[in-house]
Amino acid sequence: MLAWTINTYDPTYSNMLTTKRVKNATTPAGQAPVLTYTYDANSLYPTGINRVGDKNGDGVNEPADAMSLVYDTVGRVTTGIDTDWQATIERDHI
Repeated sequence: MLAWTINTYDPTYSNMLTTKRVKNATTPAGQAPVLTYTYDANSLYPTGINRVGDKNGDGVNEPADAMSLVYDTVGRVTTGIDTDWQATIERDHI
């Protein structure tokens, strides 16, 4: 096995709380990148994602990143993030 992911979930709603990407069994506990999710008051939509740890694989922990997710009144994402951790804004919904 080359790498794997460890996820934790909310026991009430089964929402994902954390995702940890482990490269191998010798990765120090604090160096694996970890994503932490927060949810709205009704636990329907993720409203924030925090990222900590070694994000680029160089063995050094980088500063934490935090991004907010925003939804319209019918639950469509209006502000999110892309794979490069850049904010995305959806202006029009068809």
